[in-house]
Amino acid sequence: MNRFKAAGLSLVFLGVIAVLISACATTSPRGIVMTVDSIVARNASSKGKTYVITSAMQNISDNDLEFQEVTRYVDNALSSKGYVRTDNKENADLLICLGYGICPPVENYQTHTTHGMAMPISGIWMSTPSKTQTIVITTYVTTLVLEAYDLKDLNRKSQLWKTTTKLIVHKPDLRSALPFMVAASSDYFGINTEKQINVTIREDDPRVLNVRK
Repeated sequence: MNRFKAAGLSLVFLGVIAVLISACATTSPRGIVMTVDSIVARNASSKGKTYVITSAMQNISDNDLEFQEVTRYVDNALSSKGYVRTDNKENADLLICLGYGICPPVENYQTHTTHGMAMPISGIWMSTPSKTQTIVITTYVTTLVLEAYDLKDLNRKSQLWKTTTKLIVHKPDLRSALPFMVAASSDYFGINTEKQINVTIREDDPRVLNVRK
């Protein structure tokens, strides 16, 4: 009888976990799903595409190894859109500020009650009582932000475009997520999405291969 109870409750409990995780997962049969929100100034298209890039994060310098790795992804993505990087700020049209990070974990509590059941086994009625289970689902929001400023505007360095990409994950592995986030948002650098949109990308997507080269 005890074995029957344990087996029945285990199957129900595992089924609940599967449903809850699938409800907030960021993957689908087609790939990884994230959101992209890009906004552009009206005069952005009239500006040049030669740029310098710098860290927008207070505690991460341009010489940080991880920053240089992410910068390589961004350079490859921008290159495919006709942008050209230079190390000389005097020759650049744009200043691109790059920022990324992981927000503190968010815990969502899901409560599910399994109803008791009874059935005859070998002529003996076996039963399990109702039971309430609380499941904790922990998620992290990873964010990537690119901002482009007009270096030719000496008075205020006008912001020309800003692209924000967000991905919800269950494991805080920023380094693994960033190439996918850059690849997914690469089509929208300098483009106005007019709203937050969902973008799906697979591991073998040509855009991922391009940013990682």
